[in-house]
Amino acid sequence: MDIANSTDDNIPYDNILRSLLSYHWKFCFIDLYRCQERLLKLAWVEEFKQSMNSSLALSELHGKMSERYMQPRERDNMQYLYGLLPQHILAILTKSDTSSSKADYVYDLRNKIVHFQKTEVEVDSISESDWNMIIRFVLETIPFLYGNFSHHIIELPDL
Repeated sequence: MDIANSTDDNIPYDNILRSLLSYHWKFCFIDLYRCQERLLKLAWVEEFKQSMNSSLALSELHGKMSERYMQPRERDNMQYLYGLLPQHILAILTKSDTSSSKADYVYDLRNKIVHFQKTEVEVDSISESDWNMIIRFVLETIPFLYGNFSHHIIELPDL
């Protein structure tokens, strides 16, 4: 309901609507994951900016980082994003203990689905109650993370 009533123009509502129309939990999850995926490069720039205590504008910093460094590791950026989540959101996902391990769990689940690994049986054996928990967790992260990164999205809209 929070997302449906949100006025945040940056949230990719088309992905959320597609997730509602999915015929299988894993496809619902993937469409919602894609909402988080958009924030991964922004997390890379933000974490670097904070760690270097940089006063450069995000767009300038991103340009310099892109010229000099390899593309960011998605897993590390998911861990950074989930490290920003408040405890009441983290508590929804009971599959792991820390924000870092929750990020690993969600990222690994995404990889199992997207890359059609032999572990597909693991994905298909996830119970409906677990899928419900996973989907609720990802849904709760979306407005929170987009709220935190709204100024980044305005400055770096093409990421």
